[in-house]
Amino acid sequence: MTWAAAGLALGLAVGWAARMGWERRDRFRRGRMLSFVAHELNTPLTAVNMTVLNFMSGIFGPLGKDQQDWMLMMKEQVTRLNGLVGELRDFIHLEFQRDLRIRPEPCDLGKILQTVLSQSEGTVTRSGARLNLDIPSDLPQVSGDPDRLQRVLASVLAHARKFRKDGPIAVSARVADGKAEVRFAYTANTLPGAEPERMLDLYYPIQGGASSQLLSSVGTGLGLCRILLEKQGGSLGMNIDGAGATELRISVPLAQQ
Repeated sequence: MTWAAAGLALGLAVGWAARMGWERRDRFRRGRMLSFVAHELNTPLTAVNMTVLNFMSGIFGPLGKDQQDWMLMMKEQVTRLNGLVGELRDFIHLEFQRDLRIRPEPCDLGKILQTVLSQSEGTVTRSGARLNLDIPSDLPQVSGDPDRLQRVLASVLAHARKFRKDGPIAVSARVADGKAEVRFAYTANTLPGAEPERMLDLYYPIQGGASSQLLSSVGTGLGLCRILLEKQGGSLGMNIDGAGATELRISVPLAQQ
């Protein structure tokens, strides 16, 4: 190699390293800005949530039936907004700051699942669906992050509600091979063979073609749910048959005894 070629190679390497360093700093700055936004969103959300809870508890006087229904819907939507803020913060740490760490701990999957179903029941009912439940009362503890597991379960149920075409949403749970599995089964529109697997990609909502605008309306989509589960030793799977029968499967490892 001539001195000129060596100098050119060194210059290109230095330039590439400088560009990579600039891109890392720029990505970190953008992530920090979004983190500030996510943090500030918590303040008005907390105020709205406390106000709704005070109304529902009767502090400001009795509510009529219609008012109770509206307050219940507001409470459900505040819960969903809190979940979206959590998803945003995880996405920031995953894609911008590259420091997302999850420390699993023993947690009560049955209790988490019942909380999600209770919080989502009104929304599911208003959509015209019903829940068919097959959940054992003695589900063992699992290893995971309780807050993130609750958000993942709520997001997957919201996805099932959003894309259900007709019939009920069947929610079941079982234990097998050292893991607990929660399944959401419903009837949806049919999709091309590779589409269900693509829907588990992180960026599918923004690159999924004409349907992506609809998909983005369920939040960050199923891709982030899949990544969060995998970081806890679990998984997320999806199947759709030719008749539109759809099943979403959440799997998480059992806690060490």
